[in-house]
Amino acid sequence: YFQQVAPCVLDRGGMINEFEGDGILAVFGAPMGVENHATAALETAVDMQQRVEELNRIWEADGTAEKWKNVGLDSLAVRVGIHTGDVVAGNIGTELRMKYAVIGDTVNTAARVEGLNKTLETQILLTATTVERIRSETGGDTVLKDMGAHQVKGKGDKVHVYTYAPEA
Repeated sequence: YFQQVAPCVLDRGGMINEFEGDGILAVFGAPMGVENHATAALETAVDMQQRVEELNRIWEADGTAEKWKNVGLDSLAVRVGIHTGDVVAGNIGTELRMKYAVIGDTVNTAARVEGLNKTLETQILLTATTVERIRSETGGDTVLKDMGAHQVKGKGDKVHVYTYAPEA
């Protein structure tokens, strides 16, 4: 899985900050700037979805999917949350253990939005902040479906989200 989806991030100038269990914390714009970073993040998410669909077809053909089904999973699925904003980025830690990290409300919001996919039965969710940025980067031609405002843990105000909807 990681072999297939990691290049999706890297090919668009993103940086993989962390593998967290079966998740990836990807950053677009730090430590190096990325032109049209919000659009690059959405394109990465779409590409990741396509790669996972391809993996599922391969695993179905070679029998690997049967192992997933034996533990209650029909197929592998990936959910993505995208939020745009400022972060604190840099080396964090002590002289004994240090790592590059991104922290802050923007990172936390992206994580909460990723989790909201389960409730809304979507695969890719973007915040209104990100959608505004994408529309300015693309001239507004990205097909998105408004999913409304939702309460997420750690936020006083509801977060307005959209999903990528090429069929709309």
